Amino acid sequence: MGASLRWEPVNRKKNSINTAAPSSFMGELEQVFGDRTPILRERDIKTLRAMAVAAGKDSEYGKCYAALADAVEKYEEIQISAEY
Repeated sequence: MGASLRWEPVNRKKNSINTAAPSSFMGELEQVFGDRTPILRERDIKTLRAMAVAAGKDSEYGKCYAALADAVEKYEEIQISAEY
């Protein structure tokens, strides 16, 4: 079962990623960033871009990682969560 992933700039409203993520997506974020709902910052953009490339840019994972990197570039700091 997939999750509907959401990200939000810290202290702002939630925004949705336009693709569904596999259920293990949040576990991967926890492995890489040390938290299941991490706050992502500008220093994490390169890691997110690398994860997108490694996952395949047209895969669901790749699209999610790229969307998170784009959001961090725009808002500088976001927190990600998932609604199941």
